[in-house]
Amino acid sequence: MAWARGEITMTQAREAAYAAHAAARETSGAAKEAGRAAGHAVAVAHMADHELGAAAYAIMAVRLATAAERRDEAHRAECAWQRAQLPDKIRDLVLGGFPDADITFAPDLKRQAIVDSWPADVDDTAARHDWGFAPQYDLDRAFAEYLVPNIRKRYSN
Repeated sequence: MAWARGEITMTQAREAAYAAHAAARETSGAAKEAGRAAGHAVAVAHMADHELGAAAYAIMAVRLATAAERRDEAHRAECAWQRAQLPDKIRDLVLGGFPDADITFAPDLKRQAIVDSWPADVDDTAARHDWGFAPQYDLDRAFAEYLVPNIRKRYSN
């Protein structure tokens, strides 16, 4: 990624993400989902969890770009490929909290519309510098103390 290599700024990456999402809104079908996948992939520069959205939209793009009789097969193949790309750290955290989890991607389009409406600039560099801001939760703590307990509570019978 150009941002990771220092070739563009986070702001330029965010603007590229906006452009990809704007282009996606102007089309439909596989092209729309591919544009959304690209927008999420570029947005990883400012928010790492956008990689999951990129994977989910890539799966939908593949499915829509494939002939009807092969869609299920293409969908399964893309899901398997995307799961193989999931960073070990994330996979380990999910499986640590839910050992029997079957990790899949299935975006909720209504929720995604809400997320797409949020401001993209969540860079906390100035708050860290000016105010000494320090997040209370890192990835490990967020999983252990927030996500896993709340997901278990939500889905317990």
